[in-house]
Amino acid sequence: MHDDDPIIDTTAAERAVIGACIESPDSYRWAEHLSPDEFSSARIGLVWEQVKARRAAKEPVDIASMDSVLARAIPGYRPGDVFSLIDQMPGGGTTRGWADQIAEGAKRRQLIAAGTRARQNAAQADLAEALAIARRDIEEIGKASTSTIQARPLARILEESDAYDWLIPNLIERQDRAIFTGSEGGGKALALDTPIPTPTGWTTMGAIQPGDQVLGADGKPTTVTFATEVQLDRDCYRVEFSDGTSIIADADHNWLTETYASRTRASRRLQRGETKGRGTDQRHKRQHFPAVVTTREIAETLRARGGHTLNHSIDAPAPLDLPDAELTIPPYTLGAWLGDGISAGGRICIGDEDKTEMLANLADDGWSVTPNKAKYMYGIAGLQVKLREVGVLNNKHIPIDYLRASYGQRLALLQGLMDTDGTVSGGGAKSGRGHGSAKCEFSVVNERLARDVHELILSLGIIATLRSGDATLNGRVVGTRWRIQFQTEQPAFRLSRKAERVTPLRTQRSRHRFVTAVVPVESVPVRCIQVDNADRLYLAGRQMVPTHNTTLVRQLAILSAAGVHPFTFEAIQPVRVLVIDAENTERQWRRATRGIVAAASRQTGQAVAERIPLACTPRLDVTRERHMSAIHRLIDEHTPDMVFIGPLYKLVPRAIQSDDDAAPVLSALDSLRDRGVALVMEAHAGHGQSMQGKRDLRPRGSSALLGWPEFGIGLRLDEEHPMFQANPNDYRNRKVDLVRWRGDRDQRSWPGSLYASGIFPWSP
Repeated sequence: MHDDDPIIDTTAAERAVIGACIESPDSYRWAEHLSPDEFSSARIGLVWEQVKARRAAKEPVDIASMDSVLARAIPGYRPGDVFSLIDQMPGGGTTRGWADQIAEGAKRRQLIAAGTRARQNAAQADLAEALAIARRDIEEIGKASTSTIQARPLARILEESDAYDWLIPNLIERQDRAIFTGSEGGGKALALDTPIPTPTGWTTMGAIQPGDQVLGADGKPTTVTFATEVQLDRDCYRVEFSDGTSIIADADHNWLTETYASRTRASRRLQRGETKGRGTDQRHKRQHFPAVVTTREIAETLRARGGHTLNHSIDAPAPLDLPDAELTIPPYTLGAWLGDGISAGGRICIGDEDKTEMLANLADDGWSVTPNKAKYMYGIAGLQVKLREVGVLNNKHIPIDYLRASYGQRLALLQGLMDTDGTVSGGGAKSGRGHGSAKCEFSVVNERLARDVHELILSLGIIATLRSGDATLNGRVVGTRWRIQFQTEQPAFRLSRKAERVTPLRTQRSRHRFVTAVVPVESVPVRCIQVDNADRLYLAGRQMVPTHNTTLVRQLAILSAAGVHPFTFEAIQPVRVLVIDAENTERQWRRATRGIVAAASRQTGQAVAERIPLACTPRLDVTRERHMSAIHRLIDEHTPDMVFIGPLYKLVPRAIQSDDDAAPVLSALDSLRDRGVALVMEAHAGHGQSMQGKRDLRPRGSSALLGWPEFGIGLRLDEEHPMFQANPNDYRNRKVDLVRWRGDRDQRSWPGSLYASGIFPWSP
């Protein structure tokens, strides 16, 4: 938008809805109920009116078409205004959610106007008449919109305004402790046969159990802390990627993706050399960043720029970070033999051009190499015996202990393979950056070896494609050839003539897998796991795609700090809150809570995020004196009324499996309570079932945890609710019951149920 008196002035929600409906026809269905007068200004209402008219007439709705239409429809419109509008689209939400925000904003404006009229009537008209007019106004506002936002009658609002006042004054006055168990999401799941890489090999989603180790997107081993039961009759999709990968996931499975907007802005920042905003320039606050989205949301926003560009991409994971392995054959030698060795013996083919370097590399591995009678053939003394021990003699493949060796060992293995049977094209040292980034290729007719090499390359954090085609000899098809292609800045070669052609990547495109399709498929059994690393990402599929697991809500802390009641959403006295997150980084915390912070900021007119001191300490251990001293210093500095700390299982580096494990943790937490603050935290629910046959929502690990808090509240999906019965797979509008597993004898008015809808994550 232009800096001087913009023609189109919008809220974030309006920018998001109009941008999504211009760029994605599938998004329009979530917002078509909106009317132009529900937008914040007449001008933006005219924009929406034109979008609706062209969608109804099935006419083109893209940036160029809309720019031309709006220039005719809006007086004073300047060419390019709509492009600037879309350029500032916010991230982190869905079209449906933004449309609901627009509808609620319209109703709030109507309610404010009705309140103004009520005050005037109360001062001038008969009291009974004034009440009747006010009641009629409220009822008409409730009927005025077709959106999903429902306005409650004024009388009910007044009756319930004090229903949950215990939550703030009483919780703090008594320095109570509360634990919330259960997770916000009911099922972000993958098909049971999805391969899952582990530090020692492979397993499947269906076989994983809590306590097992898998691999995080950071390449490090991470422990599975929770696994759901098998879930049936879910909406399932096959998510396809640009490298040929495909994974079957349910509609609500979480992915951390970049979008066209976030990639474009990241590229512009790199070109400008920017790392943060400068001076009074506020553009950096409007940037798009990677965000967690569901499979369904990816399907709705698959393409950008009017359908011309793939929108979502997933970064390549970090190289697997594993310890050195004891290997029978040095990895470079094994790679060279797998590439150009004789399958039945310890001999290898070496051309004259590379002889000097190859012999030196093999000698560095400790081998004695002698020429064979056959031209270009060299014998390696003692290699055949080692090949038989490893199990590759007459059976060329990469053993799993090599595929799970350290980064340096795996890189050496790749170098041996690429020095012998690999090629590199493009790039080049003589031309500086060359004509483009170097393209590397490994080609072989052995399918098992090809798939092993593909896995090896992926384990180094490199995205590679594996394709098959005809292998020909003298123009005659003699079999199948397998080709692996990739681009990298890593030293994939040792031979100087090949290594010098590997140049820095000119673009970041090769670091991304792009989502090319999200295809509905027949429902299959699915399952979800949680892992204990900081970003909650783990690798899934043979191509090791980073995928996300369940998160927990932060609504209580944010709204309390904002001065918004966490359940009635009415104004309260702001609470001093200190958040100590032992699981997430600052960036992850802000990304996960951006929507609710923005909504609270709009409601209060204040910068809510500035009110919340946030300490992210993923390696916290509350049983260590220096860690607790640091927390006490934070309390001294910020003087909070309430400390939001957790999740419970991350407060110590080892699992809480007994009362002896729990005792020092609870003692440390009680020392915080002695400072006159209330404590609120999250905990994972148990795995077993209660006597009623439902999952036990009490925290697992120790009976001492059950008696420690004043209040223990679990969230349980209401599967008997009509909304669930009508559509069991749609968890975006789900209802959960608050089940008290501790504190029933203390008569305070906890809400009985919450709904996952509206502006804030949970509404009563």
